[in-house]
Amino acid sequence: MLQIKWILLSLILAILSACTSFPRIYSGEEIHGWVIDSKTKQAIKDVVVVEIWELEGGLHTDHTANIHIAETVTDEKGYYSFFSWGPRLTVDGSMSASSPRLVFYKFGYDWVGRANTISGNLNPDNSVSEHTGKKIELEKFEGTEKQYPKKLDSVYGFLNLSSYRKSFKCMWKKVPIFTSEMIKAKRYFKERGIYSNFPHLGSLSAPECRNPKEILKDYLL
Repeated sequence: MLQIKWILLSLILAILSACTSFPRIYSGEEIHGWVIDSKTKQAIKDVVVVEIWELEGGLHTDHTANIHIAETVTDEKGYYSFFSWGPRLTVDGSMSASSPRLVFYKFGYDWVGRANTISGNLNPDNSVSEHTGKKIELEKFEGTEKQYPKKLDSVYGFLNLSSYRKSFKCMWKKVPIFTSEMIKAKRYFKERGIYSNFPHLGSLSAPECRNPKEILKDYLL
């Protein structure tokens, strides 16, 4: 009988720990670094860098929301930086162990994604990126133009920007530079009769998102 009680108690605790309704407070430290060409080792200007801090939860651990998203571009020295953020209260889940996710994108190069691999013991509150202060190397794409879209397709999935769940709707508004670069790439390939799975202005439209053409007009020049 005692054993059954312990089993039931363990089950209840597991359910409660997986529940996303408990309030939690998180923050993130500054992230900075440099982006260089993998062959020449020279700085790459105008690389779009995105950071996403993800929350997860539920009985079957799943990506539930994003607590913080930001983007920037590298300067002439290939340098980029993100400000620290928080503290921020959330009831949408606990910080993903892989947070923050970082994406480095520039047309003509293979995109690079980075995520934390630090164990919970070393980074218990997930406030630090293990990639800060480091050089990220981008490799120029060397395939054909028809092959290039396939190489870039996975970047949207890595950032989880294509989800139709309510908590992710209109998320593109938080990364207008990156989204505009994807739209530009789609237009580039379309003009050459090459299919690509990138977003277009129509695919971003939703009543709660306002008009994407109006929001992104300054970025699409």
